[in-house]
Amino acid sequence: MDFRTLSRMRGAVLLMLVTVLITSSPQPIRAQTDEPDFAAIDAQVEVQMQALNLPGLALGIVHNDQIVHLRTFGSADPSGRAVTPQTPFALASLTKSFTALAIMQLVEAGQVELDAPVQRYLPWFTLADANAAAQIKVRHLLNHTSGISRLTGNYLLPTTDYRVPDPESYIRGLSSAELAHPVGETPEYSNANYAILGLIVEAASGTSYEQYVTVHILTPLDMVHSTFSVDAAQQDDMATGHQMQFDRPVPVDLTFPYAFVAAGGLISTTEDMSHYLIAYLNQGRYGDETLLSPEGVAQLWTPPDYIPLDAQSNYAMGWVADAPYADSGVDHSGSHSAFHSHMAVSPESGWGIVILVNADHLLLLTQPIELMTWGVIRALEGQPLPESPYITRVLFVSTFVIAALQLAFLVWGVFRLRRWSRDPARRPHGVRQVTLRIVLPILLNLLVAYVFLIGLPAFVGLPFAAVMTYIPDWGYGLVAGGALALGWLIWDVATVVVLRTSRAAQPADVRELRAVPGQPAR
Repeated sequence: MDFRTLSRMRGAVLLMLVTVLITSSPQPIRAQTDEPDFAAIDAQVEVQMQALNLPGLALGIVHNDQIVHLRTFGSADPSGRAVTPQTPFALASLTKSFTALAIMQLVEAGQVELDAPVQRYLPWFTLADANAAAQIKVRHLLNHTSGISRLTGNYLLPTTDYRVPDPESYIRGLSSAELAHPVGETPEYSNANYAILGLIVEAASGTSYEQYVTVHILTPLDMVHSTFSVDAAQQDDMATGHQMQFDRPVPVDLTFPYAFVAAGGLISTTEDMSHYLIAYLNQGRYGDETLLSPEGVAQLWTPPDYIPLDAQSNYAMGWVADAPYADSGVDHSGSHSAFHSHMAVSPESGWGIVILVNADHLLLLTQPIELMTWGVIRALEGQPLPESPYITRVLFVSTFVIAALQLAFLVWGVFRLRRWSRDPARRPHGVRQVTLRIVLPILLNLLVAYVFLIGLPAFVGLPFAAVMTYIPDWGYGLVAGGALALGWLIWDVATVVVLRTSRAAQPADVRELRAVPGQPAR
C-alpha cells in the first residue's frame, strides 16, 4: 500500500469520525451570513414556540437594507386562521422607540432640545415636588432617569375604558405624584416618561402624536398595516390576543389605555417592522427616504453617561443597549398582557430580527422571547447562545411553593395547639421559647403577607388589582400566600390568647407545681 493510498484512507476515516460526531451531538443552529440556513432557524423557533405553548408567532429577519426572511407559525385567532406577515399585532413598548425617533427627528429639525426642561414644552407640567419637576429634561425622559417610578407610571391600571384618561389628563394627574429618585441619578423604567414625550411631540410639532408618527415615520417606511387604532387593525384582520395562564393561552380582550399611546399604543406587522429595522441598519435611511442622520441613530443607541457609576443603566433612548445575549447589539421588548413583541439589531453584523406573539405573560415570557430572538441572530452569526436562568419563572414557581408551605405550617399549627392543650408541659416556657415558637412565626407571617400582597406587586410595578387582571395565575398564588400568612398570623395570636386563658384558669397551686419540673405530687 503506497503513501498516497494510505493518506486517502486516513482522510476518509477522519471524515467519517467528524461526520459521526457532528450528527450524533446536539448542535446549536448555525448559519453563515452568506448562506443562512433559514429552514433550521424556522425549525428551532417552532420547537421553542411549541415548548412555550404559544398560539401564534411571526418572525421577520432583515440584513442590512434587505428583508431576507418572513415566516409565520400557528394561529392568529381561535378559529385557526393562519398568521401571515401582514397580520397586525399590538407592539406594546416597542412603540417607545418610535416616540424616541420622533423626538430625535424634532431635535434635528431644531424644534426640540434634549437638555431643555420639560416645562419649556409643557409649562403646566408638575409633580408633588415642583422644584424637582422643573429640573426634569427631555433627555431624562428618554433615558428613564426622571425619577418617576414604574408603579407611578402604571397607577391607572387596570382600566375598563381605554379612552379615559387621555394622555394630557393622565400626565396632569401626576401633579401629586412623589418622585422615587432624585432627578437624573437613578434609572427606573416608567411608562409615564414616554407618555410625557408624546405630549412634547405634539407641542413641538403642532399636530397630534399619532398624526406626527404616521406622517413622518410610518408613511416614509411604507408601513401600510401599522396603526394606533384598534378598530382599524381589527378591520385589517388583527390577531386575537391571549393571556397565558399556567402556561395555557386563554383568548382575552384587554383594553390598552389611550393615556399610554406614546409608550405602547402602536399596532404593526412583521413585514412593516422589518422596514423599520432596515432604517436603523441603513443609518437612518429607507430607500430614498431619510428619517434620521447616522449620528441621530447612534445617539438613540447610546446609554446615559451622566448618572453615578453605581447606577449605570443600559437603557438608551427607546432601545436597550448591550443586550444580555449579545456581544454588541440593541433590543427592546413589548408586553401588552395579551401580546408580546421583541426586536433586536446587531449593527456589527447587520442582522435585525423582530418576533411578534399573540399571547403574553407579564412575568414569564420576556426572557424566553428575548432568548429566541437573540438565538436567531447568533445563529446567523455562527455563534452559540448562552443559556438563560429564567429567573422570573423561579419567582413564579417560588410563589406557589411558599403558599404550599404556608398551608402545611398552618395545618401543623392546628395540631400543635391540640398537643399543647392536652399536655401543658409541651407549651413554650420562658422568654426564649416563647420568642422562637410564637413571636418569631408571628413576625415572619407579617413579613410574608406584606411581601405577597404589597411588595411583589410593587416589584413588578403594578397595583395589586392590575396584577389580578393582567397576571391572574400569579395573582392567585399571591392571594393564597398572603391569605395563608394572615391566617397563620391570626392562628398564632389566637394560640397565645388560648394558652394565657387556659393557664389563668388553672388553680394557683397547680400552676406553681407545673412551674417546677420534677416536683413530686402532693
